[in-house]
Amino acid sequence: MMHMAVPGRSAETRVSESPPAPPLTQQQRRILRLLQSGDLIWELADDPGHCTVYNEKRGRPQRLRTATVTVLEQRGWIRRCPNPQADRLDSWELTPQGQALGPGPNPLPARTA
Repeated sequence: MMHMAVPGRSAETRVSESPPAPPLTQQQRRILRLLQSGDLIWELADDPGHCTVYNEKRGRPQRLRTATVTVLEQRGWIRRCPNPQADRLDSWELTPQGQALGPGPNPLPARTA
C-alpha cells in the first residue's frame, strides 16, 4: 500500500496551539491588583502553608494560601525573588505577563467641590 502526501499537511506546517489560559478567579485578580499597586507577597516564617501580601488600601497584611501563590507562579504571572541573605524570607513580584492580564489598580474617584 502506498502512502500519498496530502498537500498542505505536513509535520512542518502544523501549528501547535497551546490551550488558552484559564480565566482568573476573583482572588487571583485581587492578588494581581495588589501587586500592580506595588505590594509584594512574602513568605511567613512560622507558617509554610501561607504567605502574606500587605494591602495598602486596608492598611493591613492579608494571608494567602501557599498553593494559591504556587498557581500564580506556575502560570508565569508572578516570580519568586530570592533574598540573598540567608536569614531573610523570599518574596514574589508581578511579571510582565501578570501585568498584562488586566487594568492597573482601581483609581480613586475624583472628588467634586
